[in-house]
Amino acid sequence: MRKVILSIVLLTVTCICFAQTYLAYNIWIEKPDIIFSCNYKRGTMVPAGTLVDRIEIKTDNKTRMYLAFNTPEYEKSFKVYIQSRVQGEDFTLDDLKARMFTDKDFKALTADFTEMEVDAIVKGVICQGMSKEAVLVSWGYPPNRSTFSTKLNNWIYPMNRWKTSEIVFNKDGRTISGAEIN
Repeated sequence: MRKVILSIVLLTVTCICFAQTYLAYNIWIEKPDIIFSCNYKRGTMVPAGTLVDRIEIKTDNKTRMYLAFNTPEYEKSFKVYIQSRVQGEDFTLDDLKARMFTDKDFKALTADFTEMEVDAIVKGVICQGMSKEAVLVSWGYPPNRSTFSTKLNNWIYPMNRWKTSEIVFNKDGRTISGAEIN
């Protein structure tokens, strides 16, 4: 009995030690190492399912807190700053961390999606007929100030600092219209 319990404990510890973390959705990098929490859709895209490590909450020299992480594949470190005016005052770095990272690689993230949805996610676009879940993997979560809940059928995303895009879903949770729908 002790051997069985010891084996289970060792297996659990081994699994925890070797668990990997990935991006839960596509992110866009506008500046060399800075990402804004609202995830503007401009600049270079780092795809959902990208392996990440060394995820930490840090403070910069201006005493602003940010979420830091590395991408071994791209050999880069990134800082993610929360924009309170876009996300809302109650949105925390822990909230961002919970949304931004997953234990699923790209194949696992997209296992339940159609071929059209997976292709759109790879391109970082939204297509008519995509599920809400696929939109979340392609563009991430809409900011809390503009879309209070992903249960709503109208989501507003900032494309950049001056332009937003509204994505509309039908009663079945599939995209039906929006300025950025291909």
